[in-house]
Amino acid sequence: MILLKGTIQDGRVVLPHRANVPDGTEVTIVTHESGSSLGIPDHEWPTEPQAIARLVARMDAVEPFEFTPVEEGEMAAWRQAVKSHTPKSPGRAAEGIFE
Repeated sequence: MILLKGTIQDGRVVLPHRANVPDGTEVTIVTHESGSSLGIPDHEWPTEPQAIARLVARMDAVEPFEFTPVEEGEMAAWRQAVKSHTPKSPGRAAEGIFE
């Protein structure tokens, strides 16, 4: 998968530079909705030493996630499927992986 970022102008996607993909390549457009973000929005990150220390302490308190042996095997198989598929067709890297 290739990530391209642009803006909409007159109903068309305008990229800041020429995309290095062949003409006719099918793409999917995902918008960045205002107000929705994953994690902490940039403007809400703490900048004062005490606030940063509180955030780090909260992060350190999170228990690590542990996988079962079966889950680890499934994850390894999925990674191998992605790895073996990607070099064959970089333009369609994710096609068929989730089926």
